[in-house]
Amino acid sequence: YYNLTLEPRYVAREEYLINCFIHLRSAEIAYPKPIPHDADGDLPPTTIINPPLSQGYLEKAPNGIDAVYAWLYPGGRGAGVKLVDVETGWHLDHEDLPAPKDYFFGNGLNLGGESHGTAVLGVLAARDNGFGTTGIVPDAEIGWSSPILASFPNFVYFVAAAIDRAASVLPFGDVLLIEQQYPGADGGTVCQASANPCGCDQYAMAPVENTQADFDAIKNATARGIIVVEAAGNGQMNLDAPHYDGRFDRSVRDSGAILVGAGGSYARNPLCFTNFGSRVDVQGWGSSVATLGYGDEPGLRINGDDARQWYTRSFMGTSSAAPIVAGAVGVIQGIRIARGDPPLNPADMRSLLR
Repeated sequence: YYNLTLEPRYVAREEYLINCFIHLRSAEIAYPKPIPHDADGDLPPTTIINPPLSQGYLEKAPNGIDAVYAWLYPGGRGAGVKLVDVETGWHLDHEDLPAPKDYFFGNGLNLGGESHGTAVLGVLAARDNGFGTTGIVPDAEIGWSSPILASFPNFVYFVAAAIDRAASVLPFGDVLLIEQQYPGADGGTVCQASANPCGCDQYAMAPVENTQADFDAIKNATARGIIVVEAAGNGQMNLDAPHYDGRFDRSVRDSGAILVGAGGSYARNPLCFTNFGSRVDVQGWGSSVATLGYGDEPGLRINGDDARQWYTRSFMGTSSAAPIVAGAVGVIQGIRIARGDPPLNPADMRSLLR
């Protein structure tokens, strides 16, 4: 795949240029690529949060994934497992994350200044250090891969490349988390903001595998035995709808990824904004997730504007659901590795979680 960026004077001729490429004998496919969106040590002063952050998703079933119990087993904290997060930005120097030098992989341009990626890494890898939060797999090795391949003002977004580069450093059985979504088809429906309690700002957003380059990159990763966990997106869409032309029908094509929808934190029901359908494999908490970043309450900004000490009680969406599922994968693989068993392959892991 090649990512071509048009100069502004040629944008109006995009359709004509795509047709030219399609008719080249050396080209198999050409299409306009949507721009992706995020699917959403103690520094002084001492971090004291009152009341403390409650991470219910760590607790016993049916409300949580019972990570606290899994931690009693050797490997249950993710030791021996590598995990890479694919999105656009992180505060890698947050006080409750591994030191920047301890990330085993980094790729692309980290926009920084973003709480979204920080919150995702917090769910997975926040240190067990007596303050803030604790990640599901705090002993796992963590990496990051950004789809931004050039800096402002000539941004180039290429999610498929970020997936491919992350897959190149992950052994069989390790975990690749995709925290992006694309604008997609709405089937001719119109979102009426006044009548929609979930709003219209992410309406018709689709999983990244909706586009062919990204599907192929994911398929390549799962074919190598890497467990790909992919946010289903917050588009309020039925992925079985005819306007997707079977792209989410496993009998037509199957990337091998675990597709994650957003469920209620305690009611275990699909939330109104999540995409849904037969291709969505599992759900994670889609609201009220306590983790790092945002500082969206006065008591969660420990040191004013220092984002390295921000926390939240309200991370949400398929963005919060997917890392919870990725953490569960890391727990299972870590325990198997510690027992001397081989890691599960993508098909068996997906079947087990479903």
